[in-house]
Order: sequence, then structure tokens, then C-alpha cells
Amino acid sequence: MTTNTPAGSDEQSKRLTEVILRGDEIDAARIAGELASGRTETNDVVDTISETMNIVADLHEVERYTPEQVAGCERAAEKALEAIRPRIRLEQKRIAGKVMVTSLKGEPHTFDKTLLLAMLEIGGISALDGGEELSPEDISKKVSVLKPDVLAIPDSLSALSKIAEILLAR
Repeated sequence: MTTNTPAGSDEQSKRLTEVILRGDEIDAARIAGELASGRTETNDVVDTISETMNIVADLHEVERYTPEQVAGCERAAEKALEAIRPRIRLEQKRIAGKVMVTSLKGEPHTFDKTLLLAMLEIGGISALDGGEELSPEDISKKVSVLKPDVLAIPDSLSALSKIAEILLAR
């Protein structure tokens, strides 16, 4: 957490972590919204959601969470982020340029994309949602249309060379 929060907020943050770990989308959105509208800094709620997803990744890595459980946690975390998005404190100083964030077809996890979009917005960077489940060819077309300064594809190093080839061929 980035700021000191009252004890009640700590309990709510723990509860938010628990419901995300269970994949409970409804309670995750509700609790995140309550935290953000209360005395907790909204950016601290983003930290809680991010830290929880790090726990999910660790549990998946040691094979305690199945891909289905991870997907449920991601959906709950995304709903929590959606609930607090209007209250996120944005950096007043805008940074020139645009970053397009997308995910590749077959990429099982979309939360990284959602979190990256939120973090870019918080940091004052113009973030473009390039969509999900795109082929390298589709990404190339989106880049041509949206004309971002930077292309971000979380967790997808293997496909970057293919995308680069397509973009360079244009």
C-alpha cells in the first residue's frame, strides 16, 4: 500500500483480496467501490487488486490454482477495477504520446492488459485499448488505424518478432 489507511480499511482490503481469490465478481466490485468511496485512497485499492493478482499468479505457478480459477480471479479483479475507475486519481501532467495495449489470440490472461491500461491512465499517459484475442495481423491493422507511439502486449514476447515483421513490411 502506498499510504496509511485506517484499520477498518485494512480489513476491507483483506476482504477484497479474499473475494478476488475466490473469483467473486459481484463482491469484488462492491467492496472495491466501498473502499474507494470511503477514506481509502483509490490508488491504494488499485495496489490491493494488483498485489492480489500477484498472489494468483504465484498460486498458479505452484499449481494450486487451475487456469479456470485464474480466469475467475481475473474477472473479479477486472470488475473491481471497473468499479473504481471513475475515482482513480490521474496524474495532472499529461505525457505526450499514446500507448496501445492489446492481447494476443490464445493468451489466457487478460488482467495484465486491464491493469496496464489503468496504470497508464494513472500515470498521465494516453492509453488506447487495442482489444483482446488478436492475431499478429489484426494487431498490425490496429496499429495502422490507431497510430500509437508505443505498442504494449503484456506477457507476449514470443509473438513480438512476428508483429514486428508485419509492421516493418508495411
